[in-house]
Amino acid sequence: MESIRSAIRRRSGLWNNQDFIRFWIGETIANFGGQLGAIALPIIAAVTLGANPFQMGLLSASGSLPRMLVGIFAGTWVDQRKRRPIMINVNLLRAGVLLVIPIASIFGILNFPLLLAVSVTLGMLGIIFDSAWSAMVPNLVDRTDLADANGKLWASMSLAQIAGPALAGTLIAWLTGPYVLAITAVGLLAAAYAMSLIQKPEPDLTRKVHTGRGEILRNIREGYLELIRNPIVRPLTTTMVGANFGSGIFSAVFVLLLTNELELSTRGVGVIYAMGGFGALVGSIVAAPWAKKYGFGKVIVIGPFIQGFSNSFFTVAVFTTQSVGVALVGIFSFIGWIFLQAYDINRFSLRQAVTRPNLMGRVASSTMTLIAAVMMLGSLVGGTIGQIWGLAPALALGALSQIAAGFLTLRSPIPAIKTLPRPEDIETIPVGDEPDSTDDVEPVVA
Repeated sequence: MESIRSAIRRRSGLWNNQDFIRFWIGETIANFGGQLGAIALPIIAAVTLGANPFQMGLLSASGSLPRMLVGIFAGTWVDQRKRRPIMINVNLLRAGVLLVIPIASIFGILNFPLLLAVSVTLGMLGIIFDSAWSAMVPNLVDRTDLADANGKLWASMSLAQIAGPALAGTLIAWLTGPYVLAITAVGLLAAAYAMSLIQKPEPDLTRKVHTGRGEILRNIREGYLELIRNPIVRPLTTTMVGANFGSGIFSAVFVLLLTNELELSTRGVGVIYAMGGFGALVGSIVAAPWAKKYGFGKVIVIGPFIQGFSNSFFTVAVFTTQSVGVALVGIFSFIGWIFLQAYDINRFSLRQAVTRPNLMGRVASSTMTLIAAVMMLGSLVGGTIGQIWGLAPALALGALSQIAAGFLTLRSPIPAIKTLPRPEDIETIPVGDEPDSTDDVEPVVA
């Protein structure tokens, strides 16, 4: 009888890809470390340093603001260099930065400005790492395995989101926040070591980016132009921007829905977030099989619609009894995250497949910069609406924004895509020409 392991290996060539396995192990360790750090930093601020609400707001913003500022330049810098050394060195730097906190605690010099500086530095290093990460995966796996590879990587992220907070809470109770960050630093060192074992060389870029001091803006412009010129990347980007604007609205009022309207305890809030995490894990598992069965385009198109439809039940929860409201939020958080994760993985894989290697870093950083901007804008809009008109209108606007964003992909070549095309199969719009409509571009079907 054939062993289970042999059967699994036969189903996916990735299990025989040692370089990808090393990368996956390193990323999994780093993801769990990131979750520990995300919980430990605010707890250190609130409990150890007694930070006030304004300081807690500064700490929260300090992690995302660098994505808007550094993200503009990170992609250009990444596209000039090999990606694997960048990821290794960034993990080493992040470990060193995190160790500042426990060392400062031991010597009694830990304070809020130092904590804030650590958070900002980690945010800047994170955008550099993510720009290199998205460009590294296509070099490690075959094009046909991209969705499977991204599904495994995102499944690790989902597991970290589910188990990370509970693990962080337990460790912090035992060891205190600063020492948990020391454990996180050790994990990042292990992640760097795992990635250092990758043997597959990176190909030389087919076209060097402009390196002169006066060409920096031109390099940045090339990354953003690719979001417009590429007839596949363009609708992926516009839909993602609209969907994340809606997510920003939700992020401003969702916790208030759970605590004020549904009167959940902190443990209850954690259960609701865990339901979303389990949904994301399921979405990670089914993303590649769904793409293979139904086609990449159909899975990508349906994602924002299902997410928006699921989130619309959060508005309904405001007007129901507590038990019904909690049930609606829990069930539709689970369902919405399944389709959101499947959408994200296949969208990400398609963008990787149709982006030229010498532009991957800039396309990734440009995309993340846009996400950070619209998320921040959405949060401001959601908070303002929630303050003036109440939570229900804000929740409804968030859901409608996500549904509306889905139409931007629906009216594009993407629904016809069954398998991943190659960059050379995409006829881009010449630089300087303004695209008229995504409907004018013939579908690309591999």
